[in-house]
Amino acid sequence: MTPDDIKEWWQNEPHLQTLDKGILIPWQDEGDAVPYKIVSSKTRGDENPFIDGLYLLFRGYGDASTNDGHGCPIKIENDGGRIRIVVWSDINNEDYTHSIYLDDALESNRKEA
Repeated sequence: MTPDDIKEWWQNEPHLQTLDKGILIPWQDEGDAVPYKIVSSKTRGDENPFIDGLYLLFRGYGDASTNDGHGCPIKIENDGGRIRIVVWSDINNEDYTHSIYLDDALESNRKEA
């Protein structure tokens, strides 16, 4: 994977707003680094502060409903006031495989030690 390959992948969703991009390096330098980007469903130039979720994309990973290079295996959303992480860990399954609500991670739930 060359720097040009990574740059091309970062720019392959020109209509969506990219919120962040970078390279996820492995712990202890074991394994390959993986380029990532975080996008919203908003189109470029949309100044509305509201979005329906954050989408995490990793180069080489995808989901069943999109073409290679454009898949999104992770979405973070607000589900009725509850933050939820939705994961499509099986590229051959259109339905998500995991749904995690972060209710127990609310700071208001912290118990005094």
